[in-house]
Amino acid sequence: AEGNVKAVDLINNIKIVSTKISYNKTKSKIISYDQTFFQIDGKYEINSENVNFLINDQIIFSNKKTYFADSEDNQVQLSTFKYFDKTEILKGTDINLLDKEDNRYFVSKGMMKLKDYELIGKDIKVYLRKNSFGNAENEPKLKGNSIFYKNDKTLISKGIFTSCDENDNCPPWVITSKKIIHDKKNRQIDYKNAWLKIYNVPVMYFPKFFHPDPT
Repeated sequence: AEGNVKAVDLINNIKIVSTKISYNKTKSKIISYDQTFFQIDGKYEINSENVNFLINDQIIFSNKKTYFADSEDNQVQLSTFKYFDKTEILKGTDINLLDKEDNRYFVSKGMMKLKDYELIGKDIKVYLRKNSFGNAENEPKLKGNSIFYKNDKTLISKGIFTSCDENDNCPPWVITSKKIIHDKKNRQIDYKNAWLKIYNVPVMYFPKFFHPDPT
C-alpha cells in the first residue's frame, strides 16, 4: 500500500502511519518505508523510518534514527532501536534521553524498562539543568562507565561529577568516585571512595562523601 497509509493492530492497540507499507500475512510481518509514525496503546509514540513490526512477537525495530516519547513528557532519541511490546522494554544505541525536568542522559548502549521507568546502560553522561545552581554559566554533569536509574535514584559506577564548564584542557575541578548515587527525591549526591581533583591532580580523599544536588 502506498500513499497516506494507516495500519491498525486492534488486539494490541498499535497504530501505524506511513507513506508506504508492505504486509506479509504468512510471516505476520509489517514493514514500513520512509517516515513512519507509531502510536502504542495511547502511551508511547515512535517516529522513525524503515520500521519492521513482527505482529505475533509484538516486536518493533529499526536501524534508522528514531524519536520516542511517552505520556510523561520524556523524550528519547536513538540511532537504532528495538521495542518489545509484551514487556514494554526499549533497547537501543546512542540513547539521548531528555526527562521532564530538563536533565539529559546520554548512553552509548542500553535499555529502558518503560513500565517501571528504569534505565540501564553503559558509557553514561548526565547533563543536569544549566541553571540548577542559579548560574547559567555552570554545566553540572555526571559521567561514568555504567548507569542504573530507578525510582528517582541514579547509580553511576566509576564516575565523576563537576559543575564546571569544560574547556580545551579539563574542568578545573572534579569529584571522582567508585560509586555515585544521585537521589532526586532527597536532592542529594552520595559518593563512595571519592577523590577531589584540581586540574586532574588528586588533592583530597573521602571514603564517603555527600552534598546537595544542583536543585
